[in-house]
Amino acid sequence: MAPVAQTRVSGRRRRSPLPYTWQRGYLLASPALLVMLAILIYPLGYSFIMSFFRWDLSGSAPFIGTGNYTDELFGRQFNQALRNQAIFSVVSITIEVVAGMAIAVLVNGKLRGMRLARTLLLVPPMIAPAVVGL
Repeated sequence: MAPVAQTRVSGRRRRSPLPYTWQRGYLLASPALLVMLAILIYPLGYSFIMSFFRWDLSGSAPFIGTGNYTDELFGRQFNQALRNQAIFSVVSITIEVVAGMAIAVLVNGKLRGMRLARTLLLVPPMIAPAVVGL
């Protein structure tokens, strides 16, 4: 049996030099969170409240409840925009899937010059992060 070196361990735990690091983190992040609250959340909430009033440039703003929402939801322009968005989404997703699948099948093939084609396809997405990292 080989000799084993023994070290003595004290029974007391050492106190960390940085206690309560998560509390310190929240304390350091709080100014940024307050600025974000003031710049982003407050205008969003104020806009939501304003949406329940009929505003015009004369200064009067009567409360109309959800009238603005019902006018937009059942309006002709909203339905046309919704239809345009649905058509655009279906067409663009179909084109992207078909083109992506075609490129993947071509690149996966055993044709002459595929190493160069793969390189030319993969290098451009890698250039931007590399340049940013410089």
